[in-house]
Amino acid sequence: MEFKERLEELRCRAEERRQAIQGEVDEFTAREFTGESGDGCVRVTVDGHGAVCGVRVDPRRLRAVMGDELGRKVVEAARAARGAYQEGTTDVLRRLSGGDAESFRRLGNGLDRGRR
Repeated sequence: MEFKERLEELRCRAEERRQAIQGEVDEFTAREFTGESGDGCVRVTVDGHGAVCGVRVDPRRLRAVMGDELGRKVVEAARAARGAYQEGTTDVLRRLSGGDAESFRRLGNGLDRGRR
């Protein structure tokens, strides 16, 4: 195989890989992740970028939970949602890296830069 043919083959494979990675990223960013307070009173949803996109308080429990206690429950649910998001991120990075630790680290660093 000539050099130009080999180079074109490598270029095509790299483009296929780029498209596959972009597909995984697009699919991930379209997802939502939910977390709840320990008692289920508050539910927080974050989007595929980790940003809060919804907070729901059980109206039946709202009267019993006010002030600082409600704030603590919101924070607890937000942390749980963020944890679910981080687990999802880790799963995607593992799939994309094929389990290679160095690739996993580089992909993670790239995603972190993209979020800033």
